[in-house]
Amino acid sequence: DYEPSANEIKLFYNSVFVADNIKEACPEHLVNFKGVLDCPELPLNVSRSYLQNDAYIRKITSHISKKVADKLNAMFNNEREALESKWKDMKPYFEYACMRDEKFGDKVRDKILYEKASGGFCTVSEYLGDKDEGTVYYTTDKEAQSYYLGLFADKGTEVIIFESIIDNNFAQYLESKNDKIKFRRIDSGFEETESEGNEGLKELFKKAMGNEEADISFSALGEDGAAALISLPEEGRRFAEMMKMYSSQGMGMGMFPVSETLVLNANHPLVSYITENQDGEN
Repeated sequence: DYEPSANEIKLFYNSVFVADNIKEACPEHLVNFKGVLDCPELPLNVSRSYLQNDAYIRKITSHISKKVADKLNAMFNNEREALESKWKDMKPYFEYACMRDEKFGDKVRDKILYEKASGGFCTVSEYLGDKDEGTVYYTTDKEAQSYYLGLFADKGTEVIIFESIIDNNFAQYLESKNDKIKFRRIDSGFEETESEGNEGLKELFKKAMGNEEADISFSALGEDGAAALISLPEEGRRFAEMMKMYSSQGMGMGMFPVSETLVLNANHPLVSYITENQDGEN
């Protein structure tokens, strides 16, 4: 869970301790930040009201933000292995800082790393390779979504791991910065396949399900794939999750239903058999 704590900044004047926990000197978006400031330009008897209003303090906060961004960029470029070893603990705070401060985000959002389901880390740019647009596929639960992960692995498509709700928020933030990039959970949709007999089979399944409004599609998932899967629309699921998170207590996902699509595997022998015999000839 994302649980930020108060910043801890100690203020010194020419190496003489002046005050403790000077949160005014640290940018609000850099949560859980700890450090020491030695500021010879400040008066020795500095007051809390002075810290809250002085332009020099605002310059300090801007300088700290820049130095943190520079450090992240330097580690990304020169100490990538060391950065990755600590990254899982650091990532939520950098994502939050990017979304809270535009200038900070401009400096570092392209350096945000994601753990890959296959192992290792990558940025969005590294995921897309030499393309400047495309879809980034992610999983929020490797165990629960293991079958879908297998489908993507069989196609040779990399999947990244979202570990917390802030990852979802940051994905929307990145999409707002670049409309050529889309994030899609691995169970959010499959390329639809249309062939003769599909419409009749859809009606057959709707009747069997007792739901004339059921959303049914076909996709080529291979002969060894499952006969059918459930797919959730990305946008609708995101909205439902957001409303659940921000709603008052006692309101669950049932208050914000997400339309599901039954995806039939057009390559599966059972589906092929039903297609060929849906009129009851055999």
